[in-house]
Amino acid sequence: MISPETPLDRVPRQTKSRESRMLHILIRSLVPVAVIAGGVGVMLALGTRQQETMPPRDARLVPQVETSAVQSHQGDLEIEVDGVVTPAREIQVAAEVGGAISFKDPNCRAGSFVEQGTLLIEIDSRDYQLQEQQALKQLEQSQTELEEADVEIANIEALRKLAERDRQLQQNELDRLTRLTTSISRSDLDRAERAVVTAENAMQILENQLSSARVRRSRLTIAIELAESQLQKARLDLSRSEVRAPVDGVIVRDQVEQGDFVQRGSGLFTIEDTASIEVRCNLLMEDLFWLWSQQSSSAGSGLSEQRAYQVPRTPATVYYQFARRDDLRYEWSGELDRFDGIGLDERTRTVPCRIRVDRPRDVKLVGADRAANPTLSGPPALVRGMYVTVVLRVPQTDALVKVPDEAIQPGKRVWRVNDGRLEQLGPLPLIRGIAETDAQGRVQRYWLAPASESRLQPGDRLVITPVQGARDGMQVTLADAA
Repeated sequence: MISPETPLDRVPRQTKSRESRMLHILIRSLVPVAVIAGGVGVMLALGTRQQETMPPRDARLVPQVETSAVQSHQGDLEIEVDGVVTPAREIQVAAEVGGAISFKDPNCRAGSFVEQGTLLIEIDSRDYQLQEQQALKQLEQSQTELEEADVEIANIEALRKLAERDRQLQQNELDRLTRLTTSISRSDLDRAERAVVTAENAMQILENQLSSARVRRSRLTIAIELAESQLQKARLDLSRSEVRAPVDGVIVRDQVEQGDFVQRGSGLFTIEDTASIEVRCNLLMEDLFWLWSQQSSSAGSGLSEQRAYQVPRTPATVYYQFARRDDLRYEWSGELDRFDGIGLDERTRTVPCRIRVDRPRDVKLVGADRAANPTLSGPPALVRGMYVTVVLRVPQTDALVKVPDEAIQPGKRVWRVNDGRLEQLGPLPLIRGIAETDAQGRVQRYWLAPASESRLQPGDRLVITPVQGARDGMQVTLADAA
């Protein structure tokens, strides 16, 4: 009811406020009911869904894997390394006598090829010619004095024989007078004795002269030998004034010019022997392992002390290839000759070695048909500074197999498919990686491994695709066999 005191304009305002409060209470009451109803609906929906069940283990799909076959490696083991060509012998020619250079051959220049025995430099030889003449005259003088001593000795020996005969006669006279002491005087006997003493004295003087002459003759003999040695020295110095090429080779440095004065020991030029050449390369210890295994198999019971510090002689092939011509390759035959020093390089932990090439001008073109293209040419000889590739061929008694690079797992292990099940092998004794080009022109990479140690045979199938949860005995199917 509306009281008489309430103004008429306030009645609608109170009615609206009461209605809004009732609406707010109704909304707060319906929200929890709606939440509960929604939860019940979700539970009912979940309760009516059928439960999924895992298929049995036998019903699971067997994984498919891609495999690659193990192949046999034909031929010897090839070890490939990079190398740099260096001269086998470089001779530094120096002046053996002093003097001014009176002649220099035009070919005695850096880069010129000279033959052994070619006169390249001549040093002024006038002083050495005079020394030869002096030594020759000294020898003639000593020989003349020796002849005089021989004549003197012969004369003294003749006089000594006469003195000996005179002494014998005087001794006979003394003996006769001694037997006749009753009929001769004492003075006659003394004169006879004095004559014997005089004859003996004369003979002793001749003996002394003969000994002195023989000593002088020995001294003259030594003087002749000394004069002969001086003459040989003078002739040797005279021959040394002509400097000739010691070997067939190329002049790499010339250090003097005509008119220069040089002392004994001064450098004249440096020549490189071209009869043979060497390639400096570094081998890994793994590479040496196979070389040593070849040496131990051929040595039998053991190695000598000398062979313990030598690398086994192994045939080698040296290749040189132009940077922009992959189809051209030049080949030389060589041999692994020796270690370059002893021990390992501290920086690279490799072993320096030398490859010897005895015929550096015997080059063979590989990879191109010279008959089809006669204009093809290349390096006529193997020269210093060339960056080359060296291939060593090591004979192997154990058969080698090629393991696909894609099949190698961490730890050098592989998965082999045997009767439809996986079998893990490894770690494998991998020797060296190689690359081959198949018939389609694709490059295939393999690892070489001994067949006996790796337990792999040609034709074995190795997994090359990842297999989740792979384990020994796991059943698989071959995708390439499906």
